[in-house]
Amino acid sequence: MYSFLHTEQTNDKASEFETKSLLYLFSMRDDSSEIDTFIIDCFNDVTGANNNCDKLWDVQSKGKKSLRPSTIGESLITLFENCISQINFDYYILFFPKLKDIYFIDNDISVFKINNFKKQYISKITEGLQKEYERRNNKCINENAIKKFLNEVIFVVDTNTKSKYVKNIMDLKKYFGKNEEFFECIFNEIRDRQSILKNNSIHQQKIDKVSDVLKFNKHLKRNDIEMLIVDRIIGLDIFNPLCLSVDFIQIIKDYGIEEQRNIIQECNSEICLMLFNNNDKEKFWSCFEKIYLLLKNNTDYTIDEIFKKIENETIIKKKVLSEKSAKYFISLIKEGIKHENT
Repeated sequence: MYSFLHTEQTNDKASEFETKSLLYLFSMRDDSSEIDTFIIDCFNDVTGANNNCDKLWDVQSKGKKSLRPSTIGESLITLFENCISQINFDYYILFFPKLKDIYFIDNDISVFKINNFKKQYISKITEGLQKEYERRNNKCINENAIKKFLNEVIFVVDTNTKSKYVKNIMDLKKYFGKNEEFFECIFNEIRDRQSILKNNSIHQQKIDKVSDVLKFNKHLKRNDIEMLIVDRIIGLDIFNPLCLSVDFIQIIKDYGIEEQRNIIQECNSEICLMLFNNNDKEKFWSCFEKIYLLLKNNTDYTIDEIFKKIENETIIKKKVLSEKSAKYFISLIKEGIKHENT
């Protein structure tokens, strides 16, 4: 049993830092690809979960640059209470801005454990956590429990801009020719979606297992964020039937109406599978960027001409996308660029 006793009870907006911590989980860890769901303001500011919700990455974000060792300890309270709860969290992460150099042994690393703090500051962190626990619970806590917990915590220093967190999802060099403002707008839109989820209070609700939290609809799926980025780059909702490209209609014009519907549905299904297949994600972004830049720089290219230029791409050669689905995807990108230029 897990009770939500310390969640936000006000309609606060998600902070820039909370969104940065979400996107840190999304793409800046070696195990980021394992995270399928981002649970907002339930167990903590953000908690990542795998597809089965049986592996958890718990993140507390603190955006104050004035954090001192004692207030760092106070900031760890939710992570600590999760650590001693009946739910098993696999990682405990405190996400915070760059602080004073004097606190650390090595100032050049941005991800570290408690032993990167100088000894005198570790005692201050411990003391801050103890006091905050006693204040909340009106009782003392075993010092060994705190020591064990502190050895597990991962400290992450924010060193990136808002646009970098979004760009890192794609891990490409050209970034589709978009400027910093474009990616900052996507960051802000993710933050706004996060804010909407924060507004749904679950104070004093209880769950028996982690997956039960999904019924509160306070989570984002990895696919939600990736689709948002794809849609913003293309300039339209690729799964909206009203966005059907005239160019693609010409390709299937000789089929009957019902068969045309089936072809479009099949193309959408293949594109959906391609987008949501983590094993081919890097190859997808690479192919997407190539198509986009070819069309952006050569607006007169036909769908067939673009297809010939990408038919050796891995997702085409491996039949992740059939020729027809690839041409459908090209047509959508072409349609979006056409709207962008009008």
